[in-house]
Amino acid sequence: MESTVVKQEMAPDVGDLLHYTLNLFLQSAWRSLNLIPSGGEREPLLEEARFALECADLLAGKLREIAEPEVVRRYEHHLQELKQVMRQYQGETRMEA
Repeated sequence: MESTVVKQEMAPDVGDLLHYTLNLFLQSAWRSLNLIPSGGEREPLLEEARFALECADLLAGKLREIAEPEVVRRYEHHLQELKQVMRQYQGETRMEA
């Protein structure tokens, strides 16, 4: 009978999982804002982008506890850039209303 338990040396550690998940949320936010091609023109999904950004920010906070300073700086840069783009989109939306 084969074991369904993943061997410990094969399982990713928490840091790897944080990096992976954080990157997924960052990509999702950029894609929701139509800044990464996703196959077709559509309106930016601001609420979806906001939610993905909030999740990424939460994960980045946890990553700060275990990651090297250079890695933290890189994610901080990406988050700040994304937050700035979100503010621009929100400003444009208010002006259109």
